[in-house]
Amino acid sequence: MIKPGIILYFFLILIQGCSGRYISEDNERKIVEALSQSYKSNSWETRKEAVSNLCFHYSPEVEDIVITALEDTHSAVKIEALKCLGIKRPLKAKRIIRRIAESEQDNNIRMYSIQSLAKYRDPTSAPVFAKGLNSEDWLIREESIKGILMIDDALIKRISVPYIIQALNDSRINVRLAALENLKIKNKIIYNELSAIINNDETYNKINLLNAAIKAINGYLLDKTTREKIISLLTHPNVDVRISSLGVLKKDKELLENELREEELQ
Repeated sequence: MIKPGIILYFFLILIQGCSGRYISEDNERKIVEALSQSYKSNSWETRKEAVSNLCFHYSPEVEDIVITALEDTHSAVKIEALKCLGIKRPLKAKRIIRRIAESEQDNNIRMYSIQSLAKYRDPTSAPVFAKGLNSEDWLIREESIKGILMIDDALIKRISVPYIIQALNDSRINVRLAALENLKIKNKIIYNELSAIINNDETYNKINLLNAAIKAINGYLLDKTTREKIISLLTHPNVDVRISSLGVLKKDKELLENELREEELQ
């Protein structure tokens, strides 16, 4: 049975859409009130739909309702709230999301909470992501390494290197790809790891992994062995690998020329 609050919500949206005007302040208030009433339903599906629709509206009241949904009795409603808060990123929700990300027993909820927490890009959340990298659930590990790499903080970048190496050697290729595709830090230890991936013969036919590693190594001055390996990849059967390899070699040539010019000036 469709709840009256949901019916009123869609009725108001329909009227506003037909009028071709922006939603008035009065109608906005009525819509939020209708969704607020719908969230009080005994049906978890109605509550989930209410949270989903509330995410399109912005007010302190909306944020409070969605934050309340983090304590809902049904996991699907909690997850919908986490998705919404990852978009809105209200400061008052961060502490609650962090607590869920750190200690939630339901791995699905924990994974979404880590994903939501990562959107804040908060350096103080780094320990939560580091802890997540030790989870038995690879989805949690995948979101955790993304969370670490989304933080734009000099100190976190320095201390995150061991966690990046851990992710690059993960047993699941999805986690390794997440690390490679979100990697922005330049570091000698990370370079050695990227070089090892590229030079490993077993990587040759793992196209996504190989291409991601080639892209990640772009911007480094290559050692002789890695340079020769990437030159050989110019004839790789996959066109994306060939294009990425060419880009790396062009950048390497530029860096090498700059280094030689600097030596001549000394």
